[in-house]
Amino acid sequence: MAEFRYYCLDERGKIIVGGDLVASDLNSAIQSAQDNCKTHPIGPFHGIEIWQGTDRLHSGGCTPEE
Repeated sequence: MAEFRYYCLDERGKIIVGGDLVASDLNSAIQSAQDNCKTHPIGPFHGIEIWQGTDRLHSGGCTPEE
């Protein structure tokens, strides 16, 4: 298991919410961050970033919950 940090972003790419998570790999971290951003009461969000330490591993859109 690895430690990651995720950020939920607004339409301008500004960080609105962030949190720590533990996942088995990057894909699992992305899915967890998506789930957290989709269900956060402040949303909806337009993007997410996944970081590990000082390395940004992923930046992409946040799919709205259907």
